[in-house]
Amino acid sequence: MGWYRPVHRKSVSSQEIRALLTARKSVQQAIINLELSMRGVLRNFGLKLGHVTRIRYEARVRELVEQNEILSVSTEALLRARAQLRAELAEMDATIADLAKQDDVCRLMMTMPGVGRIVALTVKSAIDDPTRFARSKDVGPWVGLTPKRTQSGEMDIVGQITRAGDRALRTALYQAAMILMHRGSPNWLQAWALRVAHRRGSKRALIALARRIGVVLHRMWRDGTPFRHAQSSPATV
Repeated sequence: MGWYRPVHRKSVSSQEIRALLTARKSVQQAIINLELSMRGVLRNFGLKLGHVTRIRYEARVRELVEQNEILSVSTEALLRARAQLRAELAEMDATIADLAKQDDVCRLMMTMPGVGRIVALTVKSAIDDPTRFARSKDVGPWVGLTPKRTQSGEMDIVGQITRAGDRALRTALYQAAMILMHRGSPNWLQAWALRVAHRRGSKRALIALARRIGVVLHRMWRDGTPFRHAQSSPATV
């Protein structure tokens, strides 16, 4: 009678991958919060870490607090917690790398510049079954990367993106767009995004590129074909 709509139930493997990615994100956020807390504690005493690399972080903190015994005790506790969390994060990253390496779909997706292990596993676990979408273009609205549109009479307002659907997938696609646009090897998709940026600005170009990356990844998954750096039809790359 049309009262209900079908809802996709994700497979157990997709739920397991999603749980692992969520746990990794929580550990990563805990590390960031600890580092920000440490910066705040030191700033109260006029001590600034400045821009330091991950490797130099601990040495820089100890260098700043070596003359203050109380501060040394406080920061050492935070540094030990940070070291333990970083060890857990490294172990989880190794597990994620093994999963992506053994998965044919992830290896296929990673042929696209800007798509790494995290992005590939996020896309695979979020979509789960590529046959859910009759058209690859349906992925963009489903993940919330299409603009809102308000129409009433003669009014037609195009606003910001809807942000509907899977937030983790939307974030992963945006990160892939950032890498592909600024650090990826030259390809037709990057050239298309740069043309959009020239016409509409870099922010809109990144959103459009993130949406199109999702569409292309879904089509690659459906067809089982790797990413081609040049389009089959004549185009400027």
